[in-house]
Amino acid sequence: MMEQPFLGICFEFEKYEATGNDFIIVNSEHLNRNLSSNEIALCCDRRFGIGADGFIILSKKATATVEMQYFNSDGRLGSLCGNGTRAAFVYAQVHFEIDSEAQVQAFDGMHRIYQETKNSWIGLEMKPVSEVLETAEGYELNTGSPHFVLFLNDILEISVNETGRAIRNRPVYQKEGINVNFVAMNENGLRVRTYERGVEAETLSCGTGVTASALAFFKRNSKLGNQEVQIQTTGGALKVKAVQTPEGFEKIELWGPARRVFSGVITI
Repeated sequence: MMEQPFLGICFEFEKYEATGNDFIIVNSEHLNRNLSSNEIALCCDRRFGIGADGFIILSKKATATVEMQYFNSDGRLGSLCGNGTRAAFVYAQVHFEIDSEAQVQAFDGMHRIYQETKNSWIGLEMKPVSEVLETAEGYELNTGSPHFVLFLNDILEISVNETGRAIRNRPVYQKEGINVNFVAMNENGLRVRTYERGVEAETLSCGTGVTASALAFFKRNSKLGNQEVQIQTTGGALKVKAVQTPEGFEKIELWGPARRVFSGVITI
């Protein structure tokens, strides 16, 4: 019997991190075929691959406009990733000749992203959020990805993986999955730890989770108008701004750092 040919692939990549949330970023022009979910999962594997929380494929569509495909570390197509989008912007500044502002086509539509001064934090404009559902335990809302937000007095000792996995796998959430955020007050604002679907574990930071936590916090305070809160994650500091109206939240912005870690070539 004739052996089947090995359909391998070799491509350049760069590794980025944004408050400890780490990503493999690839220019679509460097891929001569689509990657399978198994191949993406292998790249994200921390023992047998490069290692990452997510995999991003970027394409330049027009001047200062890029398209972003985001995959979870399990290889499945993901929804909006706030930290990943900021990391993608830094990549685009280097490789797509983008200056201080861009439009990014993501899972949930077009987003403006910008940097006020060079080497400063990066701001991502999020979609308006009209529904923040209060439950007996916490809050449910979608900030480009679905989130459950639970407020506690102390989140340092909680088992995020155990408790987060139990909530994420409840029958009501099991099919689509939900990210679970544990939130506590600190001296400067909020502290947040997140269990991420797709990764199926705690990550050092989650941009859409931090945003969801901030909006739930604003709703608890029931104060209309401009809102802003500093948020500490295990991987670093972020900031969320929003305008609260009787209908929900608009002009939502996620601010934080992102940087290149290393580059390389991988053969699968």
